[in-house]
Formats: sequence, C-alpha cells, structure tokens
Amino acid sequence: RHIKTVLSFLPGTHRGAFKLAELCHEKGLNIAVAGIPKTIDNDIAIIDRSFGFMTAVSEATRAIAAARVIISFSQRRLGERQPRLIRTDCAPPQRHVLLASRQVEAECNMPNGIGVVKLMGRSAGFLAAYATLASQDVDLCLVPEVPIELDGPSGILPHLEKVLDRKGHAVVVVAEGAGEDLLGTSSVVDAGGNRQLPPIGEWLCDRVKAHFKSEHKEATVKYIDPSYMVRSVPADASDSYLCMTLAHAAAHGAMAGYTGFTVGLVNNRTVMIPIPDLVAISPRAMRAHGRTWERVQSITGQPSPLSAHAGDRDHTSRD
Repeated sequence: RHIKTVLSFLPGTHRGAFKLAELCHEKGLNIAVAGIPKTIDNDIAIIDRSFGFMTAVSEATRAIAAARVIISFSQRRLGERQPRLIRTDCAPPQRHVLLASRQVEAECNMPNGIGVVKLMGRSAGFLAAYATLASQDVDLCLVPEVPIELDGPSGILPHLEKVLDRKGHAVVVVAEGAGEDLLGTSSVVDAGGNRQLPPIGEWLCDRVKAHFKSEHKEATVKYIDPSYMVRSVPADASDSYLCMTLAHAAAHGAMAGYTGFTVGLVNNRTVMIPIPDLVAISPRAMRAHGRTWERVQSITGQPSPLSAHAGDRDHTSRD
C-alpha cells in the first residue's frame, strides 16, 4: 500500500493512537499507526505480559532482598561489633566479601525488625505479587485487588505479630494502589489524568509502629521506596528480546497494510490486536481468589480477608 510513514505508540496513548489512525484514514493519508503496549503494572488486557515487566520484577526482588538484609541481620548479628568476612565457595581467599556497611547499619537496629517495600501498581498488584513469588522472602503482600483488614482473625497486624514471634523479623511488600478502601480515594489528578494515590507506604509504617507500641512490644520499621530504581534499570535479556520482536511485528503489520492495531504476546505468540478491542477491556486486574494470589498466600502465610469476595472470571481479570 506504499506506506510512507509508520507511527508507533507506547502506553497511555492507545486511544489517541486509534483516533489518529481514523483521521489518517479519513484524509486518505498513507500513514500506518501501530501500538506497542508497555506498562510496568502489567495491567494491559489480552496480552501475556508487557515488555519491561519481568525486568521490573527482577529489580523489585533486589529491593526486597535489601529489606530482608537490613532487618534480619539486626537479629542474627545483635551484640557483634566487628564486621565479619564472608567467603564464598567459588571465590579465592583474596576475594573475600566484606559486609561491613550492611552489618553496621543492621547493628544499629533493634530486634523485631520489619521492612516495608512499596512497589508500583496503581490498580493491579501484578508487580508486587510476582516479586513476592520470585523473592520467597516476603511475609505479607498487599495489593489493590484485596481489601486490607488491620485487626481481627484476618488482620495483618496480628499476622505480623505471629511472624515476629516465629522469625524475629518480617518483610512487607505493598503496591502503591493498595489500601484505598481504608485511606479513601483522592479527587486530585495529575497532568496525565491519573488519580493521586494515598501514601500507603508511610501510612502502613505508622500504623505498624503504633500497634506494637500499644502492645508494649519492641519493633523497628524500615521503609524502602525503590520506584525510580525499578523504573530506571536497563532491560534484561528476555525483555530486550521481547522489545525486538514487538518492534518487528509492528513494522511488519504496517508494511502489510494494517493500521490502528497494537502488537503483543498472546499465548507466547506475537499477534496484532485491534486497538479498540484492547482499550475496551483494559486495565485488567488479578483475581482476589485466582491462582496467582493463592500462590502468594502460600508463600507469605497471610490470612485471607473476610471482606474479599470471590468473583466470576471475566475478561478484565487474570490469574
């Protein structure tokens, strides 16, 4: 069709991209409009995953590991004042790893350390859930799809008490969109039209501190917000390969004469999807009683909130 120009759009602009495709068609312009969906929240419907998501999961697990190091070393190294040399089996003696800085920071903490890590996820907790499953070090995961109960049989605060009694430390992962059922929704929106989210991370830290203080129990809470760290890292090999295949698919679709479409993986195959079909059922969310969330609960041991209701599977949900 002698396409002269190919316009490719990334996340947040698919609706605008389709309007542009319609306008080009009305004016008889040989311009193909192709979308390449990307979001760190992985909440785009139909496709298996958006590119960059697994890189974000990998980096999020680093933040979780940092939280675990900070709060667990405080218990294991309590009373020690000299940094220790740790030798790995595969490294020669001259390449000992000195963990001085980590240990000094940990030794300044009190026992019963709680590390809180806030991750991205405005309306879907895929990043928090996948990072929890990949890490295997998380004791409590909070996502937008599952209501938060503080007290009672399904309360997160009694759960943290049990974890501290058993392990002496706990790691909490919370998605940025979690807790709106408790903190309320904001009417303030940013320039992109996104609703301002309540400060769930800081609020959670304050509530945990207040709870243990009221119980006359000692606890130290450390808060980590790795948002920019997770967003800024280079793509890993898998995501780099996915980026290449999606770019090729967009170009091939345009050269074949298609417009107003987006590309993505569906059942691990690269496909073209009409943009209206994609935006009509996005964003998607996890099922509160789906397989992914059940796996998270099996890892963390956290209780299931009594207010979480099972829903029928629909096209906006994903296990």
